[in-house]
Amino acid sequence: MWSLLLKGTTARSSKQLAEDIESIGAHIGAMATQDYSQVSCHSISDYFTEALRMMSEVLFHPAYVPTEVEKERAVLLAAIQAKKENIFTVASEELNRHLYGDHPYAQPTSGTDETASKLNPGDLHRWHDHVVIPKGGVLSITTNLTFKPLMKELNNLFGPALWPDTQARKKLPSKTPDYPKTSVSIERKDPFEQAFLMEAFPAPNVKSKDFVTLKVLTTLLGGGMSSRLFQALREKEGLAYDVGAFFPSRKDGSAFVVYLGLQAARMEQAKKRIRELLSDIQSEKVSETELAQVKSYIKGSFILDNQTNSQRSYYLGWWHVLGLDASYGQVYLKKIGDVSVKDIQRAAKKYFSHPSVTVEIQPK
Repeated sequence: MWSLLLKGTTARSSKQLAEDIESIGAHIGAMATQDYSQVSCHSISDYFTEALRMMSEVLFHPAYVPTEVEKERAVLLAAIQAKKENIFTVASEELNRHLYGDHPYAQPTSGTDETASKLNPGDLHRWHDHVVIPKGGVLSITTNLTFKPLMKELNNLFGPALWPDTQARKKLPSKTPDYPKTSVSIERKDPFEQAFLMEAFPAPNVKSKDFVTLKVLTTLLGGGMSSRLFQALREKEGLAYDVGAFFPSRKDGSAFVVYLGLQAARMEQAKKRIRELLSDIQSEKVSETELAQVKSYIKGSFILDNQTNSQRSYYLGWWHVLGLDASYGQVYLKKIGDVSVKDIQRAAKKYFSHPSVTVEIQPK
C-alpha cells in the first residue's frame, strides 16, 4: 500500500497534497516491486527543492487517515479483482506460484483479496516504522543543480536527523528460489474466449555471468516482431495472435519465460513448435548477422530508455539495489557487445535443459 503515502500527511490532507504537487508541475509517486520499494519525484529545476520537500514529507510523515485507507483498500481490491480478467496476468501469477515455491517472488506485489481486505491504519503505521528506515536505502538524483547547495538541502530533508529512532531490522538475506526438481504442468479452465500458454525455465540473477547472455538470447527468441518466436509462430504459421519471451532482472533468481495467446484447438501444435524452436537454437549456431541485429536493438532500446533525468536516476538506484555498481549501465552495454554466437548456444543448452513449469489456460 505504498500508494497511501500520497493520500495525506500529518501536515496536509490528500486533496491539499495533490494540489500542492500539481501547482509546481511536479510528480511524486510510490510503488513496490519484487525486489524493492521506491518513492520518487521529478519536476523542473526551479521547483526541484520544493518537490523534494514534499517527497520527504510523504516519506516520513504519512497520516494513514482511516477514510483514506478505506478508499484505497477498495481501490486495491477492485484492482485485484480486475486482474482476474486479464489472461496474461492469470497465467503469470499461476506460473509464479509453482515456479518460485516458498520464495516471496511467488506472491503478487498487489497482495491478495485476503491480505488487502485486512489492511487498517494501525497495521500501516507499524509497517511504516518497520520498513522506512535508513539501512539499505538508496537515494539517487539526476539534476543540473549545483551539487554543494543541493547536498545541504538533501541532508536537511533526508539526513540522519530525519530518520525515526527505531531498532534497525535485520537485513533480509538473498535466497535463491527452490525451483522444481522435475517439470510441472498446470492446466486450468477460466472464463476467457481464447487459450493461453506460458512456459518458464529457471534462470539466474543479475550477478550471474550468464545474465547478459540470457538478455540477448531472450530478445533473439521473443523480443519483438522480428524475433524467432514471433516470425515462426505468428507470421509464418499463424499459431498465435500474441507471442513473446521475457527474462526479468531479479536479485535472487529469475526465469526465461515464453508465452502465447492462441486458439484452444492449436495448443498441442504450438507446444510442439516451441520445443522445436528452443531445440534449434541449441543445435544450430546463430548467424553473426542476426546476433549483431539483436545486440543493436538491445543497445538502442536501453540508450533510449536513459534519455530523461527521471530514468537515469531510476537506473542509478536500481542497479545499486540489485547489488551492482550504480554505473553498471555502461558495463551492461559493453557486455551486450561482447556476447558471442558460442555464448548464445552454450546458454541455450544450459538453461533450456532445466525442468520447466508450464501453465495452460483453456476457455471454460
